[in-house]
Amino acid sequence: MAVAPLPGTGRFVVDERRGTLQSLPMDPEGTAAAMGDVGRTVYGVAAHPDFARNGRLYVMSIANPEEGAPRGSRVSRFDCRLDSSVTLLPETEKVVIEWPSGGHNGGNLAFGPAGCLCIACGDGSG
Repeated sequence: MAVAPLPGTGRFVVDERRGTLQSLPMDPEGTAAAMGDVGRTVYGVAAHPDFARNGRLYVMSIANPEEGAPRGSRVSRFDCRLDSSVTLLPETEKVVIEWPSGGHNGGNLAFGPAGCLCIACGDGSG
């Protein structure tokens, strides 16, 4: 669904709709590595500009229908272990913002030039 650089690591993060995150090297000769799984639908991902120091990754996700969450759209911050690749630590999830979800969820994340996290999302209507 989305690709974003992992600043200071020489890698990208790729999110798959079903919640899996992969890290890919910027060098085409390198190998991909699994980062982890957030366990729900993911639409966007962005690494903090100082990711190589703080390991913070932001994820835009939608609660799976079986969770029955009234505020199903959310942006969360996760910590990552910075080892030979990058490993997401799901237990570190901190919800930044949530809102009702519906049929037009979608979403993307990016850090702007002033260092602020920018969130784009669908209208959540059905």
